[in-house]
Order: sequence, then C-alpha cells, then structure tokens
Amino acid sequence: MENGIYAMTKIRGLWAPCIAIGACIACILLVPGAQAAEFIPLGDLPGGDFFSSATDVSDDGSVVVGNSNSGPEDLEAFRWISDTGMVGLGDFPGGFFRSRARGVSADGSVVVGQGGIEGPRTEAFRWTSADGMVGLGDLSGSSDAEGVSADGTVVVDGRGSEAFRWTSTTGMVGLGDLAGGRFQSSAKNVSADGSVVVGWGTGASGMEAYRWAIDGGMVGLDAFSDGEFRSEAIGVSADGSVVVGDSRTAAGLEAFIWTQANGMQRLQDILEADGTNGLSGWSQLRAGGISDNGQWVAGQGTNPSGVTEAFLAQLPNGIDQAFSINAGHAGAWFNTATSGQGQLIDVVPESQYMFLAWFTFTAAASNNPDQQHWYTAQGNYSGNTAELILYETLGGQFDDPQETSTNPIGEVTVSFTDCEQGQMDYSIDTDGRQGTVPLQRLIPGSGNVCEQLSGNTPQAMDINAGMDGAWVNNDTLGQGFLIDSHPDPEGGNFIFVAWFTFGDETASGQRWLTAQGDFAGSVAAIDVWETTGGRFDDPQAVNPEKVGTMNLDFTDCSNAQLSYSLTDEDLAGDMELSRLIPGGQALCEELARAE
Repeated sequence: MENGIYAMTKIRGLWAPCIAIGACIACILLVPGAQAAEFIPLGDLPGGDFFSSATDVSDDGSVVVGNSNSGPEDLEAFRWISDTGMVGLGDFPGGFFRSRARGVSADGSVVVGQGGIEGPRTEAFRWTSADGMVGLGDLSGSSDAEGVSADGTVVVDGRGSEAFRWTSTTGMVGLGDLAGGRFQSSAKNVSADGSVVVGWGTGASGMEAYRWAIDGGMVGLDAFSDGEFRSEAIGVSADGSVVVGDSRTAAGLEAFIWTQANGMQRLQDILEADGTNGLSGWSQLRAGGISDNGQWVAGQGTNPSGVTEAFLAQLPNGIDQAFSINAGHAGAWFNTATSGQGQLIDVVPESQYMFLAWFTFTAAASNNPDQQHWYTAQGNYSGNTAELILYETLGGQFDDPQETSTNPIGEVTVSFTDCEQGQMDYSIDTDGRQGTVPLQRLIPGSGNVCEQLSGNTPQAMDINAGMDGAWVNNDTLGQGFLIDSHPDPEGGNFIFVAWFTFGDETASGQRWLTAQGDFAGSVAAIDVWETTGGRFDDPQAVNPEKVGTMNLDFTDCSNAQLSYSLTDEDLAGDMELSRLIPGGQALCEELARAE
C-alpha cells in the first residue's frame, strides 16, 4: 500500500480486479408478519434492595448486561443469559464495590464497563469468561467504558469532559462536542464496525443526544418537546441507523427510538401500539441499549410492583430505519439487460470502503469495438451510497509480472435499496459516456449473509461466505480474482470466480475470465469460461464458451492455492492467492468459529 490507495498494483487507492461477499449488518430490522413482540422482565441479583437496570443486549437477544444491587451498599455488573438468568461479574480489588456493565459484544462474550479501584476512583474494564475483568487504563484519574464494537476491538468512553473512542492501535481519541454550550460530551455506545458513536453533548439548548460518524462528525438528535430540553443517546444498531436513548417529558425521562426517517419516537408508545406481550402494568421505560440486529431493546422501567427492574423488549414490525451498505452487499451483481457482463463488489465495514470490479466490453465507438474490457472503482461509502473513483488498468500480460498502469478515468456511484437490489451510475470523463445500470444478485439467494447477520443463524463450512472478496497473486500485481460463494447444504454449494487479467504474449489487451461450479469442503474444482462478442452497456448478445478448468483450495481465511488449465490455448499454471484488502478475513473467521 502506497500513498493511501490499495492496489493490485500496490498504488494506494487502486485495487485492480477483485470480488467479495461478506458480512452484513442489519439489512432487515424485523421480519414482516411476526407475532406480537415480547417484553421480558429480568429480575435482579440476590442481596440488597430490589433494583436492576439493563444497559446492553447481544445481537440475538440471548445475553443482556447491566447493573443490580447485590448487597446493602454494593452495585454489581451482571450478565444475563436467557436460560440461566443473572450472574454477577464482581469488581476490581480495592475501592468501593461498585461495578457497572455498559456494553456487550454481538455474541455476548465480551462485556465492557467500569469498576471501582483505589479510593473513589474508577477504571474502565473489559470482561471475558476466560480472563475475567481486565482494566483498560484512564486519561485523567478515572475512566469508563460505555460501549464496545461487535468484535470487541473498539471501545468508547462516557466519563470525563470529552467523549473518546479507543482501539488498541490508536488508544483513546477525543470526539469533541456539540456547538453552542460548555465543552462537555460523553460517549455511550458504538456501532458494530466502530464507525458510529452515540452519546450526549452540550449544545446551545443544553444536554442533547448526538450521533457521531467517522465521515460526518457529531450531529445533535434534538429532544422531546413536552418537557425540559434534555436527551441522551445510549444505544445504536450495528449499522448505526437506529439509535435509542432517553429524553425528558412532562412525566420524566422516557426511552426513545430515533431513525433518520422518523426522528425521535417514544418507546412505550411503539410497544403499546403493537400490543406487546408482557408490558401491562409497566411505566417510565428507559433505554439501556439496542441489539446489533435492531430487534431488541434493553433498559429499565417501573414494574407493576412499583420498583425499578431491568427489561428486554422485542421491537415490533414497522420500525423504519435508513438502509445502509454493509459487508453483506459484497459479491457478484449484474444487469439482466446486459447478461454476460457484471460487477463484483468487496465491502470493508471497518473502514467503510468499497471496491468494485466491472467486467464488460469496449464501446461501439472505440478503436477496437466489442472487445473484452474491465474497470475497477473504489472509495468510501456512507449510508446506502458509495461514491467511487473509476480506474482503468492497462499494459499487462497474462499471468506475467509485467508492470501495469492504472489511472482514474471517471466516477461511479453505487446505491442499494435492500440486500438484493441496487444501481450503479457511471460517468467516464475520458469519452463522456454516462449511464445508470440496475443491479441484482448474480447468484439467487446469496444475500443470505446479509440476513444472517441481522438475526438469523449463520452457516459455517470449510468454504464459507466470508472467503468471498478480493484476492491477488503477489507475483502478478495489477491482476486478480474476485470470489462469490454460496454455501447451501440443502440446495448445493456454489462458487463464482471472476479473473481479471490480460491477453497472452500474442494479445496485449485486457482479458477477463469467469469460473463457476460446485464446491465441497475447502476445494472448488470448476470450469473456466470466456465471454466474447458483447458491447459496452448494451444488450447485444454475448458468446460464453468453456475454455478450461480451475482448482481452488483454501488453506485458511487469508490464503488459497489456485491451479488452472486453459485447454484451448495450452496454458496451465499454479499460483498462491492472498487477500487483497488487509482485515478482509474477519467474517470468514467469525463464520468458521460458528461451525
């Protein structure tokens, strides 16, 4: 990587050809047609007066964390599991016994919060069943961890004069504050990939909930209008589009749900309108957190006996959230009107970065019309839209380390309406071509990764959907592969590979091949095809022809061995493949652990 752009040519910002189908976060908030939602009281820890408060919930609603009285003067962090109930997590030695759990990872295995240390001081902690409670240090005498990303690597803080975001690489980094008030802010939670943080800041009107994003900074979310101006964002869905928190009303602090489409809505109003089971007799609901998949809210309320108790509430249908790009959009896409051409997409949520490879043909007006041609595009995305720079790579030779030349030639905008449909708008500056290409999945059902990570059970195999993405052979930089696999034990495992390369020594132009077929375990033995006769963004019929075979064998989530035989040209070889994008193996490893 050089100068900030990834490239098969090692030019920062330039990847040459690739493909992926990765993780997805909250493409679907709730399943239409579900029965009335559930409201679940969580009880409390033994010892002390009855009190409990939930602060966060795992992705599937099976693990809740929070705080409860466990002695006459002791407040203790807890972890609640649906089949065993509450379990206290203890505290640091020394100081007052007052630990608080603030956040939990998507799978419920990592808990973060605050524990008591020497004297009245506190320290942020990270808890796992293997290591117990481990301190994270502090900035100014005390620290607190309020939220944790889905994989447990990004922690945000809610204590002191300024909100911060922590990773093992950057340490604690301040997030600033809203404009117009005294300088004081607090971070309460973070999205799955760590790119969105929510909490409260001090604006011109007073304490106000905010949503902070890497690409947009801190934005206030307003407050309810029937009470003193005061609001606080406490939880956020995995993709950062749904926020929960509390805002003051005439009755006191009450929980809200915020989306870009609807602004703030009172949680109790939403649950009551749905006829939620188990809600009768409860009042003064306050939010503690929302699950990554957007289906569950944890918090506290006044129970029918008049005491404060933690709860877990399943959200009803109809909660409108803004749709966002996620790693589940990675994979093979095409326009049915130009079958035989297509796009392969790789998405990295950690950096909100998208890479797109476009395999097509030269235009009718070009010097060499109707010949194979490919482009790549890459850049950042926000919400449901990616604004990408379009590149053209020329000068290579087939399976040869000859140096290539990659240059920007235009712009591409990719947007999605859901996990199955999207569109690509392109503008090619070099010759003035512009157009809009509707996109749909090439492999029917391959959007399941998107939906799995929004609440369904993921599949896990030797080859899994996390192996999709951009791959490269370091000896032939400027060329590469994009892979889209669809593990389906019932319907048959299927894999699609796009190979972006060049002609052999007798042909100097660009060339692309595709391969597809079944796979078993870690190996895919598939046929290689060449498509000819097409025209750029035109429905002209194409001619697919089988030209050889390919054997692809994954050794782990980051490395594979590929052998090929192009029988019609007597070309054969072997190569080692590795991930083009560092960190792209995260989904693969997650799915492998679930096996």
